[in-house]
Amino acid sequence: MMVKKYKVFLYVYDLTNGAMKNLSQYTLGCSVPGVWHSSIVVYNTECYFGSKRGMAGCRPGCYNNGKLPEEKIYMGLTEIRPEVFIEYLKGIETRYRSIDYSLTRHNCNSFTNELSQFLLGKEIPDYIKNVCNKIMNTPTGREMKPIVDICEDIIGGCKSIYEMFDKN
Repeated sequence: MMVKKYKVFLYVYDLTNGAMKNLSQYTLGCSVPGVWHSSIVVYNTECYFGSKRGMAGCRPGCYNNGKLPEEKIYMGLTEIRPEVFIEYLKGIETRYRSIDYSLTRHNCNSFTNELSQFLLGKEIPDYIKNVCNKIMNTPTGREMKPIVDICEDIIGGCKSIYEMFDKN
């Protein structure tokens, strides 16, 4: 019996539209080519995680109003069937809700890294996965961290009423 294989791609978008590449040496003291948003494309669906919708999907190339990715990285072939992948997503959806999003700790790159490990048994490239850590570990990043944390606390404070009662 022939096992069907599905192509897996990592789509990579620069959220700064090139500004970080041009300014990072001056503002951070090191070269950062972009602030990356990533998504996994498999089964003709672009799967991503964000602060507005949590886990979401669209037709490949339709994310962010059709803005083209900077890179389309071929990650490999998976034998995992779509229905198994859907069950996997259902199993992780409580960890990838919009209220769980953190710019520096639990973001789109964390999500795509987890999906890549499930589908292919390998991680996404380090330069994408670790971009927030690289930025936050610079002197400027360390100065910005309290501001980022406050913004995340404000956003993170907005939870469903059921979750608020569960914590009391």
